[in-house]
Amino acid sequence: MFGVQMVNEDAIIRPLESQGIKRLYPREYDHKRELKKMNASILVNFLDLLDVLVRCPDTQKREEKCADIAMLFIQMHHLINELRPHQARETIRVTLECQKRTRNQLTSRLIKQIERVNEMVSGCVANIAEGGESPVGVEELDQLRQVIKGIADEGSEETGEDDVKINQFDSLMCEIAEEI
Repeated sequence: MFGVQMVNEDAIIRPLESQGIKRLYPREYDHKRELKKMNASILVNFLDLLDVLVRCPDTQKREEKCADIAMLFIQMHHLINELRPHQARETIRVTLECQKRTRNQLTSRLIKQIERVNEMVSGCVANIAEGGESPVGVEELDQLRQVIKGIADEGSEETGEDDVKINQFDSLMCEIAEEI
């Protein structure tokens, strides 16, 4: 484990034969069925071990039963480890779907907020234009309307033009605020 050189070409889970352990189940198998069979075998061997311990605990049969149980646990552990890559892939898939759903919800909320802000700014511009005696000139209102329209129409583009339009909008709003 520590200090041992790792080779990328090695299998993630080494076969039992390469570890010097005899395989107790066939090469082609159903994981679920084999795990159930091993679980039942462990239970039967444990009950046999209890029987041996009750009758005569100092016999050779006790060590044989303990070795059989140990072998079954090794086999079961190997079968479970073969399922781990599948479990990891499924966990990653579920996590990514959850992140995607969260990002989509966040994006839709952000779009709604942008629409509400655009409506509020448009309403403010309309109120300023209807006010009659406003310190803001007609040319500035027209520029402000054009900037708002440009942001609403092309706000989804990912070019540098959006930054320029937003900066124009900010400067116009600052000028209007200074004149008021």
